[in-house]
Amino acid sequence: MYKPKITQVLDPSHASWVQGGVFADLRRHSESFTTEEIYLPAPNAFKSIWDWVKTCLVLGKRERLLFSSLTPLENYSKYPIRKRKQSIGLWFTHKEGDFTKRERKALRLADTIFVHSTWEGKKIARATSSKQIVMLAALDTSRFPRASTSEKRIVWAGTSVKRKRPNLFLDLVETRPDLEFLLIGHSWSKHPLFQRVTRLKNLVYKELEGPLGSELLDGCDIYLMTSEFEGGPMPLMETLAAGIVPICTRTGFVEAIFEFADLPKKLIVEPSLDAINEAIQWVRDGNFEITSETRDKILSLSFNRLANLIEANLP
Repeated sequence: MYKPKITQVLDPSHASWVQGGVFADLRRHSESFTTEEIYLPAPNAFKSIWDWVKTCLVLGKRERLLFSSLTPLENYSKYPIRKRKQSIGLWFTHKEGDFTKRERKALRLADTIFVHSTWEGKKIARATSSKQIVMLAALDTSRFPRASTSEKRIVWAGTSVKRKRPNLFLDLVETRPDLEFLLIGHSWSKHPLFQRVTRLKNLVYKELEGPLGSELLDGCDIYLMTSEFEGGPMPLMETLAAGIVPICTRTGFVEAIFEFADLPKKLIVEPSLDAINEAIQWVRDGNFEITSETRDKILSLSFNRLANLIEANLP
Protein backbone atom coordinates (compact mmCIF):
# COMPACT_ATOMS: atom_id res chain seq x y z
CA MET A 1 0.00 0.00 0.00
CA TYR A 2 1.36 3.41 -1.04
CA LYS A 3 2.09 5.92 1.70
CA PRO A 4 3.27 9.51 1.12
CA LYS A 5 6.73 10.30 2.42
CA ILE A 6 7.11 11.71 5.93
CA THR A 7 8.04 15.38 6.29
CA GLN A 8 10.30 16.14 9.24
CA VAL A 9 9.43 19.30 11.17
CA LEU A 10 12.11 20.69 13.49
CA ASP A 11 12.49 23.57 15.90
CA PRO A 12 15.09 26.07 14.56
CA SER A 13 17.25 25.44 17.65
CA HIS A 14 17.77 21.84 16.49
CA ALA A 15 19.53 22.86 13.27
CA SER A 16 23.07 22.62 14.61
CA TRP A 17 22.67 20.32 17.59
CA VAL A 18 21.91 16.67 18.42
CA GLN A 19 18.31 16.43 17.22
CA GLY A 20 19.10 17.98 13.86
CA GLY A 21 21.84 15.40 13.36
CA VAL A 22 19.56 12.52 14.37
CA PHE A 23 16.86 13.58 11.90
CA ALA A 24 19.49 14.02 9.16
CA ASP A 25 20.68 10.46 9.84
CA LEU A 26 17.11 9.21 9.49
CA ARG A 27 16.83 10.88 6.08
CA ARG A 28 20.16 9.43 4.95
CA HIS A 29 19.23 5.89 5.95
CA SER A 30 15.66 5.68 4.67
CA GLU A 31 13.55 6.69 1.69
CA SER A 32 10.48 7.00 3.93
CA PHE A 33 11.30 10.69 4.50
CA THR A 34 11.33 13.70 2.22
CA THR A 35 14.86 14.79 1.32
CA GLU A 36 14.51 18.19 3.01
CA GLU A 37 13.46 18.97 6.57
CA ILE A 38 11.30 21.98 7.47
CA TYR A 39 12.02 24.35 10.39
CA LEU A 40 8.99 25.86 12.10
CA PRO A 41 9.60 29.10 14.06
CA ALA A 42 7.45 30.37 16.92
CA PRO A 43 4.94 33.10 15.97
CA ASN A 44 6.36 35.77 18.28
CA ALA A 45 7.66 38.88 16.49
CA PHE A 46 6.19 40.33 13.26
CA LYS A 47 8.79 38.74 10.98
CA SER A 48 8.56 35.36 12.72
CA ILE A 49 4.75 35.44 12.48
CA TRP A 50 5.00 35.83 8.69
CA ASP A 51 7.60 33.05 8.50
CA TRP A 52 5.38 30.89 10.70
CA VAL A 53 2.33 31.45 8.48
CA LYS A 54 4.26 30.62 5.29
CA THR A 55 5.71 27.47 6.85
CA CYS A 56 2.35 26.34 8.23
CA LEU A 57 0.79 26.81 4.77
CA VAL A 58 3.31 24.32 3.42
CA LEU A 59 2.89 21.90 6.32
CA GLY A 60 -0.89 22.09 6.16
CA LYS A 61 -0.77 20.45 2.72
CA ARG A 62 1.49 17.54 3.72
CA GLU A 63 -0.11 14.23 4.67
CA ARG A 64 2.46 12.81 7.10
CA LEU A 65 4.50 14.88 9.57
CA LEU A 66 7.09 13.95 12.18
CA PHE A 67 7.89 16.66 14.75
CA SER A 68 11.32 16.70 16.38
CA SER A 69 10.00 17.79 19.77
CA LEU A 70 6.95 19.20 21.53
CA THR A 71 7.95 22.82 20.79
CA PRO A 72 7.37 22.81 16.98
CA LEU A 73 4.23 20.70 17.43
CA GLU A 74 2.89 23.25 19.92
CA ASN A 75 3.64 26.03 17.41
CA TYR A 76 1.86 24.07 14.66
CA SER A 77 -1.16 23.45 16.90
CA LYS A 78 -1.87 27.20 16.76
CA TYR A 79 -2.45 26.99 12.99
CA PRO A 80 -6.17 26.48 12.21
CA ILE A 81 -5.99 25.21 8.59
CA ARG A 82 -4.81 21.60 8.32
CA LYS A 83 -5.64 18.51 6.30
CA ARG A 84 -8.40 16.52 7.96
CA LYS A 85 -6.61 13.23 7.32
CA GLN A 86 -3.16 14.48 8.22
CA SER A 87 -1.04 11.95 10.16
CA ILE A 88 1.13 13.49 12.87
CA GLY A 89 3.99 11.86 14.74
CA LEU A 90 5.96 13.32 17.64
CA TRP A 91 9.51 12.41 18.68
CA PHE A 92 9.43 12.93 22.45
CA THR A 93 12.49 12.77 24.68
CA HIS A 94 11.72 14.38 28.04
CA LYS A 95 9.86 17.11 29.84
CA GLU A 96 10.90 18.82 33.06
CA GLY A 97 7.85 19.37 35.28
CA ASP A 98 4.19 19.12 34.29
CA PHE A 99 2.70 19.80 30.88
CA THR A 100 1.04 23.17 30.35
CA LYS A 101 -2.48 23.44 28.95
CA ARG A 102 -1.09 24.32 25.49
CA GLU A 103 1.36 21.41 25.60
CA ARG A 104 -1.45 18.97 26.43
CA LYS A 105 -3.43 20.32 23.49
CA ALA A 106 -0.43 19.77 21.21
CA LEU A 107 0.10 16.23 22.52
CA ARG A 108 -3.49 15.34 21.69
CA LEU A 109 -2.85 16.45 18.10
CA ALA A 110 -0.34 13.62 17.61
CA ASP A 111 -1.53 10.26 16.26
CA THR A 112 1.66 8.51 17.37
CA ILE A 113 4.21 9.58 19.97
CA PHE A 114 7.65 7.97 19.73
CA VAL A 115 9.23 7.92 23.19
CA HIS A 116 12.72 6.98 24.36
CA SER A 117 11.46 5.17 27.45
CA THR A 118 8.34 3.96 29.25
CA TRP A 119 9.24 6.39 32.08
CA GLU A 120 8.33 9.43 29.96
CA GLY A 121 5.47 7.47 28.42
CA LYS A 122 3.69 7.31 31.76
CA LYS A 123 3.74 11.09 31.99
CA ILE A 124 2.36 11.41 28.45
CA ALA A 125 -0.42 8.90 29.15
CA ARG A 126 -1.80 11.26 31.80
CA ALA A 127 -2.17 13.97 29.15
CA THR A 128 -3.34 12.08 26.04
CA SER A 129 -4.50 8.69 24.80
CA SER A 130 -2.37 8.98 21.64
CA LYS A 131 -0.59 5.79 20.57
CA GLN A 132 2.90 5.42 22.06
CA ILE A 133 5.88 3.57 20.62
CA VAL A 134 9.07 3.03 22.65
CA MET A 135 11.89 3.48 20.13
CA LEU A 136 15.18 3.52 22.12
CA ALA A 137 16.60 5.96 19.51
CA ALA A 138 19.43 4.91 17.16
CA LEU A 139 23.06 5.50 16.28
CA ASP A 140 25.13 5.59 13.12
CA THR A 141 26.86 2.22 13.34
CA SER A 142 29.49 3.21 10.74
CA ARG A 143 31.13 5.46 13.38
CA PHE A 144 31.92 2.41 15.53
CA PRO A 145 33.77 -0.10 13.35
CA ARG A 146 35.69 -1.32 16.40
CA ALA A 147 35.78 -1.07 20.17
CA SER A 148 37.81 1.88 21.44
CA THR A 149 41.22 1.10 22.89
CA SER A 150 40.82 0.79 26.65
CA GLU A 151 43.04 2.53 29.20
CA LYS A 152 42.29 3.95 32.64
CA ARG A 153 40.38 7.12 31.77
CA ILE A 154 36.81 8.21 32.64
CA VAL A 155 34.92 10.16 29.98
CA TRP A 156 32.08 12.63 30.60
CA ALA A 157 30.32 14.12 27.56
CA GLY A 158 27.97 17.09 27.35
CA THR A 159 27.39 20.80 27.70
CA SER A 160 27.72 22.78 30.92
CA VAL A 161 23.96 23.22 31.48
CA LYS A 162 22.80 22.80 35.07
CA ARG A 163 20.60 19.72 34.45
CA LYS A 164 23.72 17.70 33.53
CA ARG A 165 25.21 18.39 36.96
CA PRO A 166 28.63 19.50 35.66
CA ASN A 167 29.65 20.60 39.17
CA LEU A 168 29.20 17.06 40.46
CA PHE A 169 31.51 15.80 37.73
CA LEU A 170 34.12 18.47 38.46
CA ASP A 171 33.89 17.73 42.19
CA LEU A 172 34.76 14.12 41.37
CA VAL A 173 37.72 15.15 39.25
CA GLU A 174 38.94 17.50 41.97
CA THR A 175 38.66 14.96 44.79
CA ARG A 176 40.22 12.10 42.81
CA PRO A 177 43.64 13.34 41.62
CA ASP A 178 44.64 9.67 41.32
CA LEU A 179 42.23 9.19 38.38
CA GLU A 180 42.38 10.47 34.78
CA PHE A 181 39.38 12.11 33.12
CA LEU A 182 38.30 13.26 29.66
CA LEU A 183 35.63 15.94 29.18
CA ILE A 184 34.12 16.04 25.69
CA GLY A 185 32.12 19.25 25.61
CA HIS A 186 30.54 21.95 23.50
CA SER A 187 31.21 25.68 24.08
CA TRP A 188 32.46 25.21 27.63
CA SER A 189 34.98 28.02 27.07
CA LYS A 190 32.07 30.49 27.20
CA HIS A 191 30.95 29.30 30.65
CA PRO A 192 32.39 30.43 34.02
CA LEU A 193 32.96 26.76 34.92
CA PHE A 194 35.66 26.52 32.26
CA GLN A 195 38.11 28.31 34.56
CA ARG A 196 37.72 25.40 36.94
CA VAL A 197 38.25 22.92 34.10
CA THR A 198 41.56 24.51 33.10
CA ARG A 199 42.90 24.29 36.67
CA LEU A 200 42.41 20.53 36.96
CA LYS A 201 45.62 18.71 36.01
CA ASN A 202 43.97 15.27 35.73
CA LEU A 203 41.30 16.45 33.26
CA VAL A 204 41.68 16.76 29.48
CA TYR A 205 39.10 18.87 27.63
CA LYS A 206 38.13 18.18 24.00
CA GLU A 207 35.72 20.39 22.07
CA LEU A 208 33.08 18.28 20.31
CA GLU A 209 33.31 19.17 16.63
CA GLY A 210 31.30 16.25 15.26
CA PRO A 211 29.57 13.05 16.35
CA LEU A 212 31.23 10.66 18.77
CA GLY A 213 33.03 7.64 17.33
CA SER A 214 35.44 4.86 18.28
CA GLU A 215 38.55 6.95 17.64
CA LEU A 216 37.51 9.96 19.74
CA LEU A 217 36.83 7.63 22.68
CA ASP A 218 40.15 5.79 22.51
CA GLY A 219 41.83 5.48 25.90
CA CYS A 220 38.60 5.45 27.92
CA ASP A 221 37.26 2.54 29.98
CA ILE A 222 34.34 4.21 31.81
CA TYR A 223 31.62 6.60 30.66
CA LEU A 224 30.14 8.72 33.46
CA MET A 225 26.74 10.43 33.14
CA THR A 226 25.55 12.57 36.06
CA SER A 227 22.44 14.29 34.65
CA GLU A 228 19.23 15.13 36.50
CA PHE A 229 17.16 15.24 33.27
CA GLU A 230 17.96 13.75 29.87
CA GLY A 231 16.16 12.88 26.67
CA GLY A 232 18.69 10.10 26.11
CA PRO A 233 21.51 10.56 26.69
CA MET A 234 22.84 9.64 23.25
CA PRO A 235 26.45 9.29 24.52
CA LEU A 236 25.26 6.28 26.53
CA MET A 237 24.52 4.38 23.31
CA GLU A 238 27.66 5.71 21.63
CA THR A 239 30.04 4.76 24.42
CA LEU A 240 28.49 1.28 24.68
CA ALA A 241 29.03 0.89 20.93
CA ALA A 242 32.67 1.78 21.62
CA GLY A 243 32.92 -0.92 24.30
CA ILE A 244 33.04 1.46 27.28
CA VAL A 245 31.39 0.63 30.62
CA PRO A 246 28.70 3.16 31.66
CA ILE A 247 28.03 4.56 35.12
CA CYS A 248 24.82 6.61 35.01
CA THR A 249 22.29 8.40 37.15
CA ARG A 250 18.64 7.35 36.72
CA THR A 251 17.11 9.49 33.98
CA GLY A 252 16.03 9.45 30.32
CA PHE A 253 16.31 6.07 28.65
CA VAL A 254 19.09 4.82 30.97
CA GLU A 255 17.01 2.02 32.51
CA ALA A 256 15.60 1.00 29.13
CA ILE A 257 19.08 0.75 27.56
CA PHE A 258 20.47 -1.10 30.58
CA GLU A 259 17.63 -3.61 30.31
CA PHE A 260 18.04 -3.97 26.53
CA ALA A 261 21.81 -4.53 26.80
CA ASP A 262 21.54 -6.64 29.98
CA LEU A 263 23.83 -4.35 32.00
CA PRO A 264 24.15 -4.61 35.80
CA LYS A 265 21.80 -2.25 37.63
CA LYS A 266 24.63 -1.63 40.10
CA LEU A 267 25.99 0.82 37.51
CA ILE A 268 22.89 3.05 37.84
CA VAL A 269 23.89 5.26 40.74
CA GLU A 270 22.66 8.04 42.99
CA PRO A 271 24.07 11.52 42.19
CA SER A 272 26.68 11.48 44.97
CA LEU A 273 30.46 11.21 45.07
CA ASP A 274 30.30 8.15 47.34
CA ALA A 275 28.00 6.23 44.99
CA ILE A 276 30.02 7.16 41.90
CA ASN A 277 33.34 6.27 43.54
CA GLU A 278 31.95 2.91 44.66
CA ALA A 279 30.82 2.09 41.11
CA ILE A 280 34.18 3.16 39.64
CA GLN A 281 36.02 0.91 42.07
CA TRP A 282 33.69 -2.01 41.28
CA VAL A 283 34.44 -1.68 37.55
CA ARG A 284 38.16 -1.15 38.06
CA ASP A 285 38.29 -4.29 40.24
CA GLY A 286 37.41 -6.25 37.09
CA ASN A 287 33.81 -7.11 37.96
CA PHE A 288 32.34 -6.08 34.59
CA GLU A 289 33.33 -5.27 31.03
CA ILE A 290 31.47 -4.74 27.74
CA THR A 291 31.55 -7.92 25.66
CA SER A 292 31.36 -8.18 21.88
CA GLU A 293 27.81 -9.54 22.31
CA THR A 294 26.77 -6.38 24.17
CA ARG A 295 28.33 -4.21 21.46
CA ASP A 296 26.43 -6.16 18.81
CA LYS A 297 23.16 -5.58 20.67
CA ILE A 298 23.71 -1.82 20.76
CA LEU A 299 24.84 -1.74 17.13
CA SER A 300 21.54 -3.40 16.18
CA LEU A 301 19.85 -0.10 17.13
CA SER A 302 20.48 1.29 13.67
CA PHE A 303 18.77 4.13 11.85
CA ASN A 304 17.36 1.63 9.34
CA ARG A 305 15.59 -0.14 12.21
CA LEU A 306 14.30 3.14 13.64
CA ALA A 307 13.11 4.45 10.24
CA ASN A 308 11.19 1.22 9.65
CA LEU A 309 9.63 1.51 13.12
CA ILE A 310 8.46 5.07 12.44
CA GLU A 311 7.20 4.17 8.96
CA ALA A 312 5.18 1.24 10.30
CA ASN A 313 3.57 3.18 13.15
CA LEU A 314 2.73 6.51 11.54
CA PRO A 315 -0.60 6.15 9.69
